[in-house]
Amino acid sequence: MHVMALLRRTALLALVGALALGVALAACSSSSNPCHRVSCERPRVCNPAFGTCELPAGYDAGRPDAGVACTPECAAGEVCDRAAGRCVQCLVDADCRCPDPVCVEGRCTPDTRSMQVVTARDTCAAAPSYIACGPKTFTVEADLAAAASSVQASCGVRDGGAGALVFNVVLGTRSNLRVSVAAAAPGSQPVVAVRERCGADVDLACRWSQGVSATYGLRQLAEGAYTVVLQGYDRAGAGPTRATVMVEPPSGARNETCPLAEALPLDGGVARAALGGADDDVALACNTTGGPDLFYRFTLTESSDVTIDSTSDEPLRAVLALWTSCELGSAPLGCTTASSTTGRLLRRRLAAGSYVLGLENAGPATTGTVTLRLSAEPARPPPSNDACALPADLVFTANETRTLVDASRATDDGAAACGGGGGPDVVYRLNVPAEATYTFTATPEPGSGAAPVLYLRKGQCDVTGVVQDCRAATAVGQAASFSVRLTPDTYYLWVDAASPETAGPVTVTVSR
Repeated sequence: MHVMALLRRTALLALVGALALGVALAACSSSSNPCHRVSCERPRVCNPAFGTCELPAGYDAGRPDAGVACTPECAAGEVCDRAAGRCVQCLVDADCRCPDPVCVEGRCTPDTRSMQVVTARDTCAAAPSYIACGPKTFTVEADLAAAASSVQASCGVRDGGAGALVFNVVLGTRSNLRVSVAAAAPGSQPVVAVRERCGADVDLACRWSQGVSATYGLRQLAEGAYTVVLQGYDRAGAGPTRATVMVEPPSGARNETCPLAEALPLDGGVARAALGGADDDVALACNTTGGPDLFYRFTLTESSDVTIDSTSDEPLRAVLALWTSCELGSAPLGCTTASSTTGRLLRRRLAAGSYVLGLENAGPATTGTVTLRLSAEPARPPPSNDACALPADLVFTANETRTLVDASRATDDGAAACGGGGGPDVVYRLNVPAEATYTFTATPEPGSGAAPVLYLRKGQCDVTGVVQDCRAATAVGQAASFSVRLTPDTYYLWVDAASPETAGPVTVTVSR
């Protein structure tokens, strides 16, 4: 009994001691760690000295990227996550590059999306960037009426005050772009432009939806950022808009649009163009059927005579047009017709400066190549009998006179009912002493590409003279000829052409 009582007493004392020790330890823990029961919201942390939530040392609330400085500083290719005070690969997608353009929890990862909805902003500074490492489609729907007018698309009304939205597409590799825009509500008249720099009002391409839709392509764009501009054609046309930008594998010719025109050599060197797959970017009065087109550029350092020859593979029929700039809505300096697989655009005394050449096919094109050759030489003055002021006299030997003339070096001074408007011409004077029948013929020299126009005026050289007859060649290389009974008087023979391109060396024969 005595022994059992002693054991029970010893166990009770041990239990009491253990409870006392636990209470003491708990009190000690609570007093030495005030943050034991404290939970702080980031970026604040608990101060173990006082158990209070405070901003950590190094935190600068006045900075845009306020947070904890990364110590040591981040290495190249890393950014500081100031909310956590650590270095990471990225904070946003714009910190990443192809082939891993998407930022996920501080790491750049591959993009598995084939389509992405984008948000556009109304200033260049706020324009978001979206990366495409390969084929991808970006879509946007927005109301342009609420946007500020901070940029100006080239195909909209300049200074029209139309709202505009912008975003950037960053190409990770050389690519094609297929861009489309559509009105999303009645009355909306959106345009869409693509440019290399948001703040520069120079567009690589721009299309007006005309209240419905428009689509165009840009080919072989180099790696880098491109800005897409959505804008109302004018203030009234700024409204609900849908747009799509498709990034596609590179194909075709880069000079699909005028601002990306390819340089054309001036020394007679050739350029070869494959029109298959190109878009129809300009409407030409000389090619009403329309067709795919490409653009070239050249610069003259002095006044020059310029000849541009084209040779097309079957079934292509090339049309050439010339401008002084990419304002393609203006009338071209020259525009050829597509009558055969060969063509020529000829312009004398072009002033020093820059020029743009448009090459277009008459109709669709899927295969074949057009070869271009440009030659430029210092401009020569027009012949002395270029106008009525100094006509050349026709001098007969026996009953015939014959002379070789190249009217292409002349200017356009006259025309008649059978043609000659727009073509260069020269004038000859004929004195008829007695009534007789005269035959007038203009025969192109072989390979000249000439199609002459002949007309004869009586009494006066200019339009006040009475036209006795007028004939035009029916095709390039064909002669123009007529016979007429003349009474004694002074007559003026005009050797003309339908256009500069059909003017060339011809032999003029007059017999009686």
